Amino acid sequence: MISACKVIGNGEGATRILTLATGEKITDKIESIDHKRRRFQYNRIESPFPVSHYFGTVDAHDLGNGNTQISWKVEIDVSADQRDELASFLKKALAEGITGLEQDLQPSIASTSAQEVSP
Repeated sequence: MISACKVIGNGEGATRILTLATGEKITDKIESIDHKRRRFQYNRIESPFPVSHYFGTVDAHDLGNGNTQISWKVEIDVSADQRDELASFLKKALAEGITGLEQDLQPSIASTSAQEVSP
């Protein structure tokens, strides 16, 4: 779904521009990065989707033993006639986002695991 990601700036206040496979663009403003709480929040300021407000929160919960649970919540304002369609789309998009994150992290997890078992 996301074919490219460009970040302008660093940390809070940075802008993230996502390009979809369709060529459409999504622009997010990074609102907060809280390393202690393992939380990332962003405000979607431009999107091809029919929403008037979109605020995302991603939390990473340490489950111990090298396991992490990701919680990704989205607050949106959408017209009643678009609600069901957009909810279905967002569930799929968030699931794909989590899967993509997991795939991106696999090489680093494998590298860390190999280092831990090396003599």
